[in-house]
Amino acid sequence: MATAVLRMFSPARLRRLVMLMLGLLLTGSGAAQAATASPSVTSFTVDTSAVTYAGGDVVIAGAATNAGSCTLTVKPAIKTLARTVTCAGFTTGVTLPATSKVTAVSYTFTLTVSGPGGKTTHTATVTVPGYPKPAIDTFRATQDQVDYNGTITLTGNVRAATACTLAVKPSIKGMTSKIDCANTQASVTPPVNTRATPVAYIFTLTAKSPGGITTATTTVSAAAYPKPQVDTFSATPGAVGITGGRITVATASRFAETCTLGITPALKGWPVKVACSTATVTATLPAAATPAAYTLTYTATGTAGTSTATRVLITGVTSATAITADGSHSCALLTGGRVTCWG
Repeated sequence: MATAVLRMFSPARLRRLVMLMLGLLLTGSGAAQAATASPSVTSFTVDTSAVTYAGGDVVIAGAATNAGSCTLTVKPAIKTLARTVTCAGFTTGVTLPATSKVTAVSYTFTLTVSGPGGKTTHTATVTVPGYPKPAIDTFRATQDQVDYNGTITLTGNVRAATACTLAVKPSIKGMTSKIDCANTQASVTPPVNTRATPVAYIFTLTAKSPGGITTATTTVSAAAYPKPQVDTFSATPGAVGITGGRITVATASRFAETCTLGITPALKGWPVKVACSTATVTATLPAAATPAAYTLTYTATGTAGTSTATRVLITGVTSATAITADGSHSCALLTGGRVTCWG
């Protein structure tokens, strides 16, 4: 029957029929190929400019063609990452956590695009650097030396530390060892320095992190305890007449532990101990037919040494307005301008 059908067409017509059928077949094949084209990723970028060891924000952008669905994944997993993205074009972000490891941590982002023509993937890797060793940029005291009873103020600047501590030698009772790494400031009050020499305090700041330990030191001196200082030493009146008389002595000193009053030539009951802060005592000079000088000595003794002061008292002279003396001579300025000397 097929032979009979073929005999109905001339060879020329038969050739045209075959060509027409081939054309139809080829057209159908091209349409099928177009309908099943493979998906393609046209762009896929990951911006890591804000990423440090402390983590940071990552911006991810991409686009694909011939895709019906696009998904974004990351390993290690991050819950906040958007899994489904727009194939025609997308921009999304995610925050990478800070690392607590010395070694770097890598995150691999994968864009998977799927369509009737199949599936393809693109990847990009982001590295969070390992935790660095802490850095102490500055650590110092506001003063290299403070008063014997002063307060020491310390300041510093620390980076990449998770814990900071402060230590000192010799130790200071009550000093806090923990210190805020982000606000490295401390005020420390050493005990009063009662020594005659300065005391050097060596402070050590220690910064720690998973990346290691860094230390820095600074030294501050507490000044020596001051030498005793005589603030008040007076005798009223400075002279008495030939019958003798009472003289009131007032004293006051600082930085002294023991204080005494002595008089030369010696008087009965002298020398006497007095309070160093403030004291008032009475000295009775004996009668004298001729002028005589008595040297009153105030001695203040403390940790850092001894300070003395002297006053000359005169008996046997009336109306003296001023008195002076050296090792062997004394002189008095009398009312009316006359001067009398002896010795």
